[in-house]
Amino acid sequence: MRVIKARALVEGIAEGEALVSPKPISFYGGVDPKSGLIVEKGHPLEGANVAGKVLVFPYGKGSTVGSYVIYELAKRRLAPSAMVNLESEIII
Repeated sequence: MRVIKARALVEGIAEGEALVSPKPISFYGGVDPKSGLIVEKGHPLEGANVAGKVLVFPYGKGSTVGSYVIYELAKRRLAPSAMVNLESEIII
């Protein structure tokens, strides 16, 4: 078992299998909001599903519209159970 210590930006409790990416993720165009699949070509997690996972990635990239994709994933119950980033920024 590996333990990651972090500060919370949004309080809560979550658990799930860790899905770890060494590269940033773009939710706008990189994650399918209807399935939760990572569809960005060449991304290390291409083809993986974020639903119910603890998604660990360095930071977000791309447009702030990605937050709407996260919202749609949540409405469809396909969102990650938690997201852990090395850098917090406005995109995520």
